[in-house]
Amino acid sequence: MLTLFFSLAMAWATQAGALGSTGSYSIQETYRNAEIILLGEISGGRAVDVGDKVQCRVAVRADRVIKGGIAPGADVNLAWEYVPSMHEPPEATSRVPRAYGLWMIRSNAEGGFLPLRVGHTPGTMGGYFLPLPRLQLPSGFEYGAVDSPDAKLARELGAVLEQLAVKAGEGLNQTRVTGPAGGYAAHRTPVQAAFQEVSSFLSLTDAAAARPIYKRFADSELANLRVIGVAGLLRGGDVNEVSLIEQNAAQFSSALEAIPLASSLGGLDLKKYPEAMHSLARAALGENEIPTLENTAAMKLGWSGRWDMMPYLVVMLESPNASTRGSALMGVCTAVRALGGQSELAGQWREEMSPHCFNRSPVNDPPHEQAAVSFWKSWWADQRERLRDVTLPSVHPPARYSAAPAADAPQAVEVSMEQRFRSHIRMTAAMNRHRAEQGNVPGAPASPDDALMAATVQRVSEQLEEVDQRARRILNEARLARQRPDIEQMRDLQAESDAILRQGLDDLRRGLSVPAWTAFEQRLKSMGISGFRLPTPAPGAPRPRQ
Repeated sequence: MLTLFFSLAMAWATQAGALGSTGSYSIQETYRNAEIILLGEISGGRAVDVGDKVQCRVAVRADRVIKGGIAPGADVNLAWEYVPSMHEPPEATSRVPRAYGLWMIRSNAEGGFLPLRVGHTPGTMGGYFLPLPRLQLPSGFEYGAVDSPDAKLARELGAVLEQLAVKAGEGLNQTRVTGPAGGYAAHRTPVQAAFQEVSSFLSLTDAAAARPIYKRFADSELANLRVIGVAGLLRGGDVNEVSLIEQNAAQFSSALEAIPLASSLGGLDLKKYPEAMHSLARAALGENEIPTLENTAAMKLGWSGRWDMMPYLVVMLESPNASTRGSALMGVCTAVRALGGQSELAGQWREEMSPHCFNRSPVNDPPHEQAAVSFWKSWWADQRERLRDVTLPSVHPPARYSAAPAADAPQAVEVSMEQRFRSHIRMTAAMNRHRAEQGNVPGAPASPDDALMAATVQRVSEQLEEVDQRARRILNEARLARQRPDIEQMRDLQAESDAILRQGLDDLRRGLSVPAWTAFEQRLKSMGISGFRLPTPAPGAPRPRQ
């Protein structure tokens, strides 16, 4: 059943992407392509639900202009179309709200204006504007006409985030359930969703231009603002902020924006800052688990190539989280390889170590993973015995490593080869679209294996698209009739798409040379994807908050 509804969602998302103003949605592309950015209110217009899409024509009255040659008070006429959510009846999609929000706009070929999608998920009028409260900028958030668009937008969004955080308080914190491979199953409230959407756009602004806002937030008494502030300062290269992760771990572990905190470390080179690295490692292995921080820390520690980082990595090899174990294995191998031979671990690498290294996380190969963990723990025991003159930290596994899984914890499920093949096809199609947009014409296949692979992927992709089109029709008919889609019809379509994928795999297995098929099969198996399902609630048990 989970696979079925996953495929339905993918079919609906594919249709929405096809009608989007920028193709498949990207928040970075929206910000980069926007010629006009403004805050304004819909002053009039109409929306027509024609069944498979909604056609919108509205006028937006500019209030404050962040970028572009629009005068405050002017009306900007916009036209676009979008695919309605399967839960939106025509009476909802045909209504134009008098709503205020953030608009990102570019001109179209006809000389008019087209809004760019700003919502990660379909929302009001397809997510083509970000609903915001209309507010007077408070002290500390004002800006002048000469300020850059990034500085202006950072202050506008910062003011909204502060207002939301003050009103919601601890209600912004999100309930998370740790998955067996590091996933988090969480149900967002509307306020949480709005807060995260605004925070996502704030993270796109230039870190230097947004620094005053990040500094204000980092000093805030509210953890949900403080975590955004620390993450923003880290993205701006402020290594000193790493220590704040350790100091605030108890509050940050439950904060709504905890996951982006780990990703903010990506651009920092910590090799020259051992104190910051130790602080990061202690925070990652603390009792207050910050989502995805251990994975990021493992890679940062590995790149350091320092002996005193190895004790942390070896402890992470025992994590109950498959993604953390995979990241720790990659970190250990990276450290021991001592890239460029410039680290303290230079000269330790031996070719026989290669089978115990991976380029993915989670590993998704339990016997191979366990053999690698045993190998590196044994190797480290030998090294530690001879490192009598090196000061090494004393590191112990956190108690949460040995805690029994919660009764409602997600259960791991095997991701089938068919679903892995589907992911490969979607990634290939996305890459081909990107190359076409860049004007890159594919050359002739280099070998018969390449030719067969390209032809098979193209054929399977077209067959899946035809099934997806039928699924979209069924979903839309159910939406217009205000009914649930026919589950048997959808199951039949799911079975048909699975059969198409199996046939494609069989054709490749029979047609490719043995080395080519072996390499492709291993590529599918090594894809860093995992699956889990939430247990069915007991009769009478409360269901998760939606």
